Amino acid sequence: MAKTILVVDDEALIAMDIQSQLEDLGHKVLTASDLAEAIAIVRRVSVDLAVVDWHLRNEVSAPLIDLLKERQIRFVVCSGSALEELVALFPASPILTKPYTADDLVAVLNRLIDDGESLH
Repeated sequence: MAKTILVVDDEALIAMDIQSQLEDLGHKVLTASDLAEAIAIVRRVSVDLAVVDWHLRNEVSAPLIDLLKERQIRFVVCSGSALEELVALFPASPILTKPYTADDLVAVLNRLIDDGESLH
């Protein structure tokens, strides 16, 4: 079953690459390049999963992650530099270290799906 997946990354090429990979698997993908845009999407659209870059320009994604938790939306946090910080902040959440492969991302998202489905 197709999922609606929010991809939040301030690097346009990374977001486009993730979007393309997930759409190729049949999913609807929404993208945001900053915190305000991502929060607005979560508030107005039903999202199944989220891929969230921790550092967005000059801010971190903590307010977005708080909203995702409040709405019980499963997420993976991505970062190229804050692995130890993220493990301490989100010990029960999956974390992907950049750079990661499409297979790495799909494997993590599949683990987040608890209804017996998979992304591919």
